[in-house]
Amino acid sequence: MVEFRQTKNSTMKRTTTLVFCMVLFVSVGNSFAVEAVSGDSTRIPKPPIKTREDWYEDTNMLCQYEEKKYGESISYKVLGKTRYRIFRYMSYNELLGAGEGELKKVLKWIVIHHPQFRVTKAKGDPVEEMRLIRNSQIIDSSYVFSDMAYHFGIATDGTIFEGVPLTHMGRHAGKTTQSEDMKKKNLPLGMMMSPDFGAIGIVLAGNFDLDEPTEAQVESLVWLLSWLKQEYDIPDDGILYHGEVFWKILTAGFTPTKKEPKSCPGDKFCAKDYIIARLPEDTEVSCEKNILFGFNIGR
Repeated sequence: MVEFRQTKNSTMKRTTTLVFCMVLFVSVGNSFAVEAVSGDSTRIPKPPIKTREDWYEDTNMLCQYEEKKYGESISYKVLGKTRYRIFRYMSYNELLGAGEGELKKVLKWIVIHHPQFRVTKAKGDPVEEMRLIRNSQIIDSSYVFSDMAYHFGIATDGTIFEGVPLTHMGRHAGKTTQSEDMKKKNLPLGMMMSPDFGAIGIVLAGNFDLDEPTEAQVESLVWLLSWLKQEYDIPDDGILYHGEVFWKILTAGFTPTKKEPKSCPGDKFCAKDYIIARLPEDTEVSCEKNILFGFNIGR
């Protein structure tokens, strides 16, 4: 389990400086322990993340972000069968000319999800848990994606996995009738009006309508969120549970394609206030970010 401490006063208000008793990360099986050595630090270390190369078993699937542009066809094998898909993960570089160094300006919010099914078939293997989630979105006729929808996944043992690269838009936040209509007329503008524009997707393995997330998952989520907030100046208001996106879309004056909000990440998922209280405070830059900016393009 990953552990780090944050000082708070009696009113639970977060202090500007985080106190991290960590320097050295030691692998312990499938978890990571933190050795306390000394010192105050305002920098949050990047959590251990298994890259796509660590867990993607098909070369074509792995390399699609380097080799394909939006709308091009791709084929690869999943569960012993060749799948033919269309690559629909828009690159921020293709869309805006924004390279990795400029992602801080583009990425403005984080959406937290669950797949809404238990991952017991994986028998506790974190890699297989992620593959169950990814493959379900490739095979299921309601998705037919060429990859998973999210940028990161967290297995039940707390292991963090890389999914869609942050250089590309995910397919997880939702849709509006306005953005879908605009895509038919002007694809770049329609993509920039999408809730997925600038949204980082994180999925935690499990069905949290039925079960609570594991302690290891919650600790890894807090660490990942803390690091993402720091690296990309994400404000607290930009950290959303998936079900909240519906209301953000309405607030922006747009129409969700779904008639009702989802319960995602589940009724038994921990309260968001508990998560937010453990994160570093917003920076001056993050406070100036307008998380509805993407929705309001073209209005």
